[in-house]
Amino acid sequence: MVQTTLMFWKDEWQPYRRALRYDSQQRFDRLYDGAQQYSMAGGALNPDNVERTVMVGMLLHLAKEVNELCDELDTLYENG
Repeated sequence: MVQTTLMFWKDEWQPYRRALRYDSQQRFDRLYDGAQQYSMAGGALNPDNVERTVMVGMLLHLAKEVNELCDELDTLYENG
């Protein structure tokens, strides 16, 4: 159900995506890809509000990216 909603959501938001500048389109796509990575977990929840589950997947993906960037910065500072 979450994966179906993601496909519908991506189609529904295509006019918005096309109106974005190229770099923002890439960010939009990364948000979608991030939500897809967590769609199986969202499906296990069997949510009434699938859109909320999609947003949580996007946030989890963003949090992962932020943590990875912080780790890279820590490594750079340590290696001076």
